[in-house]
Amino acid sequence: MLLRAVGLAKSYRGAGAEPIPVLRGVDLEVKAGEIAAIV
Repeated sequence: MLLRAVGLAKSYRGAGAEPIPVLRGVDLEVKAGEIAAIV
């Protein structure tokens, strides 16, 4: 295994005080010899 990410989360600050979640619980595995792009 070359790269492993477990339980990634991302949120943005909205116009109010509450964050806006856009990703929750994202898992990623990249094995040796594989190619991955994150945009």
